[in-house]
Amino acid sequence: MSNVTFSQTDYILLLHSLSFIILAAACCAVKEPDGKPSQWFYLALFGVFHGVHQWPAMIKHLLGETLSFSVTSSSLLLISFLFLMEFGRRGTAAMPGGGPGKWVYIPAAALALLGTTGAVPPLTAPAVFILGAVGGVWAARALFLRAKALEKANRRRLATAAVAMVLIAATSLVVTPGYNFASGNIFSGQAFSYPAAILLQMILALAAAIALWGYSLTRPASLTGTRYDRMRKNNFAMMVVSLVLALSAGWLFTQYLGNQALKDLIQSNQDQVNLLSNQLLLEFDETERAANIMAGSPWIAPALITRGKEDIDRANSILDRYKKAIGTSECYLLDMNGKTIASSNRNSPTSFVGKYYNFRPYYRQAAAGTPGRYFALGVTTGARGFYASSPVRNDKKQIIGVVVIKKTIGSIEECFQKYSQCFFISPQGLVFLSSDKDLMLKSLWPLTLKEQQDLKLSRQFGDGPFSPLLNREPHNNEMIYFNDQKFLVSRFAIYREGWSIVLLSPTHLINAYRLFSIAIILVFCTLIIVFFLALRYARESEARIAASERHYHSLVEGSPNCVTLFDREGRFLSINRAGLTAMGWTGKEARGKMFSEIWPITSRPLAVEAIRRVLEGTSYTFEAPYIRNDNRKIVWSVALTPVYGEDGEICNIVGISTDITERKLAGEKLLAAHQQLLDIIEFLPDATFVIDREKKVIAWNRALEELTGVSKADIVGKGDYAYSVPFWGHKRPILIDLINPGDKDREKLYDFVERNGSTLYSEVFVPYVYKGKGAYLSVTASPLFDRYGNTVGAIESIRDITQRKQMEKQLKYLVLHDPLTGLYNRAHFEQEMNRLESGRYQKAGIIICDVDGLKLINDTLGHDAGDDLLISAAGVIRDSFRKEDMVARIGGDEFAVLLPDAGGKSVEDFCNRIREAISIHNQTKPELPLSISIGFAFAENTFSMAELFKEADNNMYKEKLHHGKSARSTIIQTLLKAQEEKNKASREHAGRLQELAGDLGRATGLPEQSIEDLCLLAQLHDIGNVGIADNILLKPGPLTADETKEMQRHCEIGHRIALSAPELSPVADWILKHHEWWNGQGYPYGLKETEIPLQCRILAIADAYDAMTSPRPYRRAVTHNEAVDEIISRSGTQFDPELVKVFARLMETQNEKYA
Repeated sequence: MSNVTFSQTDYILLLHSLSFIILAAACCAVKEPDGKPSQWFYLALFGVFHGVHQWPAMIKHLLGETLSFSVTSSSLLLISFLFLMEFGRRGTAAMPGGGPGKWVYIPAAALALLGTTGAVPPLTAPAVFILGAVGGVWAARALFLRAKALEKANRRRLATAAVAMVLIAATSLVVTPGYNFASGNIFSGQAFSYPAAILLQMILALAAAIALWGYSLTRPASLTGTRYDRMRKNNFAMMVVSLVLALSAGWLFTQYLGNQALKDLIQSNQDQVNLLSNQLLLEFDETERAANIMAGSPWIAPALITRGKEDIDRANSILDRYKKAIGTSECYLLDMNGKTIASSNRNSPTSFVGKYYNFRPYYRQAAAGTPGRYFALGVTTGARGFYASSPVRNDKKQIIGVVVIKKTIGSIEECFQKYSQCFFISPQGLVFLSSDKDLMLKSLWPLTLKEQQDLKLSRQFGDGPFSPLLNREPHNNEMIYFNDQKFLVSRFAIYREGWSIVLLSPTHLINAYRLFSIAIILVFCTLIIVFFLALRYARESEARIAASERHYHSLVEGSPNCVTLFDREGRFLSINRAGLTAMGWTGKEARGKMFSEIWPITSRPLAVEAIRRVLEGTSYTFEAPYIRNDNRKIVWSVALTPVYGEDGEICNIVGISTDITERKLAGEKLLAAHQQLLDIIEFLPDATFVIDREKKVIAWNRALEELTGVSKADIVGKGDYAYSVPFWGHKRPILIDLINPGDKDREKLYDFVERNGSTLYSEVFVPYVYKGKGAYLSVTASPLFDRYGNTVGAIESIRDITQRKQMEKQLKYLVLHDPLTGLYNRAHFEQEMNRLESGRYQKAGIIICDVDGLKLINDTLGHDAGDDLLISAAGVIRDSFRKEDMVARIGGDEFAVLLPDAGGKSVEDFCNRIREAISIHNQTKPELPLSISIGFAFAENTFSMAELFKEADNNMYKEKLHHGKSARSTIIQTLLKAQEEKNKASREHAGRLQELAGDLGRATGLPEQSIEDLCLLAQLHDIGNVGIADNILLKPGPLTADETKEMQRHCEIGHRIALSAPELSPVADWILKHHEWWNGQGYPYGLKETEIPLQCRILAIADAYDAMTSPRPYRRAVTHNEAVDEIISRSGTQFDPELVKVFARLMETQNEKYA
């Protein structure tokens, strides 16, 4: 740090303080053009408090570092940064995007208070690091955001101020000293010059102030003219010049007072140092003279020469007398080897006798022939002392020894206690004597490593450590900082070896002189700023008053309305141009007219009443027609207001009259349009109502009357949520009340609300419509705006969607359920499987059921019968389980059951329950027996539902294979019974046919096994009839072509029935082909001759014979002979000719049996 900046630290602090006060003044000068309250006030408070927080630092130069100054300075700094943060917060909150609320101060203050956990100085560190840095960046952002909306010049000014605020926050990091809270600056210790950083902050603050002052010169909208611009710029220029002159003069004056005080302090210090050095030299010179005299004593040399006891005793006696005479610590005699042969402390436990001191410089100096002086710690006692040595010579002037006097420094040390900071230092800077005992044997400035090693080897001042008190060697008449205080150094050398006295005198006198000058300058500069700021406000006020008057006149004269001024009696005093034109008057005609006389006779009482009401102290407005001089009728809206004089009494009346003729006409048109709109709403097909901005019903159409049963006469004009009662039975917000996007809590009243712009949509069940029956309604609510975009009300339209909701519910049911059985479908079953696997259950079971013979039933009895069978199976399975169990149809004939939290025993019990239910069903409904194959699986702990399903399905197929044959046989027997039930004659026909076919087969020569198969064919050949409708099968008359085609299907049905049972499979193919003709005209394949199985050809003859000889509902039976003749006639066409011959012979031989 240079001496210039060091000596001017207090003045630099003054400039720093003043720069922020100027910044505050610039903020006070800023007036936003829109006239709205701004956050500049908080930036001004930041400048004031940040500037004032340096004043305790300036006073500290006079009184030194104290707790009160630290607390005051730190508190002011904290407060200033709080105002800076508030400026930034308000500035960002006012811009698009906004900023945080005041809650941000809670964490900021909490972090700042961390610095107060130790000593008071740490309070500064958190203030700068947290509040200062955040506040500076925040304020800069606020300035940047505001700058975006300005023109280029002002944008540049605010951007400059923003950059300055960021740099001020950054420089705060290097100004703050280091504390325990955190490192005080970005450098270490005092590597960065404190005054230099303060100067940089000062420059930045001035830059921000100049930028903001330039921004403040922006002309408000109400103040115009180059004269006003010139006045503000001149005002600013004069303030700057005045401040520069005041600061320059103040600096010279402060320098002058400081230099005078410095001269006085230097002279005072010099006098004190001279006095102290004289006292030291007197003490030390006396000791040196005593050593020289003692060395020449005749009793000293013999002790060194003879070493006899008597000579040594005499030497000791001399040493004792000198110790007592001059008050020294010890006197002792050394030989040329440095060994002590006599000493005044010979009888002490710390006696020097016999000890060697040839390493001491005072010994070596005296042994070389020169009296020596030496300051050191005693080797034996460790006490500080002054050593004076002198050579002892023999008669030949040869040096034979050294006499030494060690003098205590207690009396000398008392001299130093008179001063606050006074040191007696060695040539290396080691403190040997000090006014502060705690500083003894420390280095006044840093020593090199070699110097420290040399001192330790010499044992002159002990083993160290020799910690430095200052960071460099001080010089005479230099200003330094020591223990956070400023001192003047006075240094005086008393020996040529380099020992010197250093006196540090506090600079209170200098500080007081400079502080006195600085205080005067600070007050004077503050007055200058306040004066020019007040002058600016005064001139701005004058300009505003003048502008206001001009504005008033321009408003009155430029107003399109009639503006008049009356006296208390209602006489015209003045009227603007618009009024004269509207009235059809000239200026002379207007003067002296009475307000009440200008109106038609019918309106004059109204005008008189208006004057009376205004004179009572209230404003009054009325509307009345007026007839111009050209006989044109217009309508005026007149507003009268009292004008008060200085005495508080009404002195005049101001009237503003507006021609509302067109507005009246427009109002009438608006009313007509409004009625037209109401008529449109009235006949809308959707139920609709409208409310105004006070939420009162203004329209309620017919459809809504039908929906709610409330007539428009009972609801129009009502508010306070009265329109919700017909829907909900009580007052509550409904959709039309949720148009405001902020009503999130009210939206919770609806399960579903969709917002598209400002329009709301919802679907809700409303319980009170249709006389309490309730209905699902689709509701749409939208705000209504006038042509200026202002909200004037809202409209809500309502449509009954109950039928649609029911359809949606049905569709939802169909998505999850099987339409035939009403059970859940496969898709829902798989969803439940996944849910069960990922759920909380530790065990689960699955049962798979498959309806046996469904395909057979479908193929024989038709799909209706198959559906009935499935419905029966679904009922049996569903009724066997709990409500919480999941029963689903997962395929054509497959059912599945999910059993959550069911173990193996439970699953088996459920399967047995199904089997019991099947048995009961078959007993009660034997006409269509039910057979179900069942498989199950279960698992505990971890399980895969897919693997569990697969296991249950495999088990089901195993059971199906096990009893599938018996199930089919049962079904076939049931079908045979069903056939017999349909046609009781078929049983007799089958019996006769078996007998005739057997006889004919034997006659043909078939073996007995084939005869049995032929008889089985005769029994089952028409089993397919169970699949033919009764109205065809039992029709009394001939069949139509379509009925015939349907009837012919019984062959295919019978074929499929036979194939489904292994024991019937030998005759399945014969059943299919038993209606084929020899000539290929039969069905279903049109086979001919031997392509037709023999058994089928035999059966065809037997079946034809029995059919002809048996009566039918639509014909009589023929005789035996007629039947035989008919068969013979069809030989070669329908029947096998050879078999017909066999048949004819059989009939002849067994005529009695068949005739």
